[in-house]
Amino acid sequence: QRLQQEMLANVERIQSISDEQFQQQYRNLSSAIKVLSRSVSPQAFDKTTGSYGEFRLLQGVPEEYWGTRSRKKSQIEAVVWSILVDKVFWNPFVAFGTADPVLAALAAVWTDTFGSYHYHEWPIPSASSETWRYITFEHLFRSVPRDIFAGEDSDSNTAGGKKSVVDAQYAVLFQLCQVFQGLEPDYDTERLIPIVHKAFALAVDMFSQRCRFQIMWPQLGEEYLFGETTGLTSMPDSDEVQSGRVVFIVNPGLTKWGDAHGKCLDQRLDIVPALVFIE
Repeated sequence: QRLQQEMLANVERIQSISDEQFQQQYRNLSSAIKVLSRSVSPQAFDKTTGSYGEFRLLQGVPEEYWGTRSRKKSQIEAVVWSILVDKVFWNPFVAFGTADPVLAALAAVWTDTFGSYHYHEWPIPSASSETWRYITFEHLFRSVPRDIFAGEDSDSNTAGGKKSVVDAQYAVLFQLCQVFQGLEPDYDTERLIPIVHKAFALAVDMFSQRCRFQIMWPQLGEEYLFGETTGLTSMPDSDEVQSGRVVFIVNPGLTKWGDAHGKCLDQRLDIVPALVFIE
């Protein structure tokens, strides 16, 4: 009977989430990041001389593309997304923290076992790679309440796995604070906390599914054809361009491989396209 209760508890903890729910959850995070980029005073953008070329989504973009206030807001969106990609979505286990060597090694074990020939050096989606991934994720998830990822946990005890997650969240928050206080020294950093919690909650939902979910973005210079290129959408500044190439990325997209049962893993579906500037 106890075993049945434990199995039922696990089923209740890991539930299948519809594509529509993921789309809404992702768009909510994206909208919150956009609002955040607009919360910085225009004068702060005028005064800043900082370069953000070290951030993943901004690498290789010439500085002249960030010459206007509007573009600088888009740049900050890309900075925030870069931080989240690296520290929350880079692999299915990074949201649990990396201070523990065992946790830090999980992604390497996954790729060493199943290869790293897919996008961003993940394994190619297969029944074996995804079964290993979600079973490992479920095992980790048993020790950490979902509420802790979403910032809704009222228990002050942060021992074990909970502490590792909280430390990972603080690392993201710290880097976001550096960016926004670099623009505006007296910036209200309380505004940044919901972004962290939304991102971690999304990561938990993505990586607990039987199918593969992954944050995706194009290479700079990638070809774009209106109505034909999937996974990309042009931002308003360039939405009249019918044919061109990606110049910079504002936010990445969300892509799924397979179905809710972990089958058909060779089939790709772009849940939310990446937002890019085309020239």
